Amino acid sequence: MASSTPSTDQKDAPETEPAGRAVETPAEDLGNMLADEAEQVERELGFSGTFRPPKTLSTAQRGQELSLSCMSGPLRDQSWPISETPLIIGRDDSCHVRVDSDEVSRRHASVVLCQGNIWVKDLGSRNGTFVNKHRTKERILTAGDQLRIGPCVFVVHL
Repeated sequence: MASSTPSTDQKDAPETEPAGRAVETPAEDLGNMLADEAEQVERELGFSGTFRPPKTLSTAQRGQELSLSCMSGPLRDQSWPISETPLIIGRDDSCHVRVDSDEVSRRHASVVLCQGNIWVKDLGSRNGTFVNKHRTKERILTAGDQLRIGPCVFVVHL
């Protein structure tokens, strides 16, 4: 004859709402709210993809100038500061970093500091944006990463 008392497994199971959904704890609820807010900010800035928790720069790194330097190509030995203002790289005269090459689109890519991370985003270029030899649409850059756009190879300095 079956017992009417719940088994140990049933006692330890999370509480459920009438529809069978697990009840979120306050911490899970807050985490989901933060993830939703971060995704909204990424959409507003034009970034897509899955939420990545921010990797904030240390106090020492925030005091230093973040920069993008050209290691090879026609802009060799030149550097540009990275900030919250997008640094646009391309062939067009309006770009902050102008690369005069048919391999480079008019507005090829942008590099920007956002929520403590340095992001690169391909702006729909024909020949692609490469980070450490891998083609990318967008990603977070770290110190020493190599960014190739056309004939130029840039390196990120923190």
